[in-house]
This record gives sequence, C-alpha cells and structure tokens, in this order.
Amino acid sequence: MPRRRSPNGQAWFIKGTTITRGTATAVVTETGMKTAVGEIAHALASTEETRTPLQEELDELGRTLGVGVVLLSVVVAPVLVVRGTEAVQAALTAVSLAVAAVPEGLPAVVTLTLAVGVRGMSAPKTHWSDGSRRSKHSAPST
Repeated sequence: MPRRRSPNGQAWFIKGTTITRGTATAVVTETGMKTAVGEIAHALASTEETRTPLQEELDELGRTLGVGVVLLSVVVAPVLVVRGTEAVQAALTAVSLAVAAVPEGLPAVVTLTLAVGVRGMSAPKTHWSDGSRRSKHSAPST
C-alpha cells in the first residue's frame, strides 16, 4: 500500500492507494503538481534529453549516406546528358536513383541486430567442456 508518514505519525496515502476493507476519513492536502506524482512529473519534465552513442552513430551514418547519394546523383545526371539522354529524363533518373539508394530496411536491420545482441548478453552463462564460462550463444574460444 503506497503511503508515507506525516511528522505526527499519521499515515498519508498517495494517489493510487486502494482501500480493500474498513473505513477511513481522508483529507486532501495537495493536488496537481504539488503531489508526489506531480513532483515526479516535474522531475521528468525538467531533465534534459541526452542522445545515446548509438543515436549519434546512426545520425552520422544517415548524413554520410545522404551526402553520398546526392553526389552520385550530381555525377549521374550530367553523364546521362553527355550520352544523349534528354535533360528532363536525366534529372528524373538521377532523382530516382537517389530515392532508391536510401536503405529502406536500415531501421529493421538495426533493430534486429540490437535484439540479437541483447539476447546474447542476457543469456545465462553455461559451463563448457573446456572449463570456460560463456553464454550458450557465444562461439567457443580458440
């Protein structure tokens, strides 16, 4: 039962308390952001959001892929025009190439890779015949 004690020893019940039997008289002393739940909400709202190293690396990968795709499109369009393709058709081909080069499945691959890694880290350790202790998903050491 979630409760705190007041300075005079009386029980203080906070939001979410369920009374299953008996009777009680309660006095509401605080509401909204002045309650314990409100203090937690304020603490969460006032914390600054930090980015993980993985988020930073994925952003860098996205920027690198983006620059590469734009450079490839800039090179392809003039080459097509030089080879006799109409300018509009060359521009459309370059844009199509840029759209197709963006890896649509990248989020799925990253998620799957992280899931496999977490599974390996959380697997119970096993004693192997060579005396080592490692996860059942890890490769034997040589």
